[in-house]
Amino acid sequence: MALAAQIFRGSALLTLNEVLGNVCIFIRNFVLARVLTKSDFGIAATLTVVISLLEIGGRMALGQQLVRA
Repeated sequence: MALAAQIFRGSALLTLNEVLGNVCIFIRNFVLARVLTKSDFGIAATLTVVISLLEIGGRMALGQQLVRA
């Protein structure tokens, strides 16, 4: 398999993974909005934001950056 084809296949799989992940998150939020009360949904949304920020920090490898500093 040519290198260009492997790169294209890999990027297509990564894109599909991101799209499916975002669709699942949208469906989860839609279901939670229908099931929970307004205040409970606000708590769930706040926790989702906090968890998302922690995931972004993990993806950026902040631990490795702190060790290097």
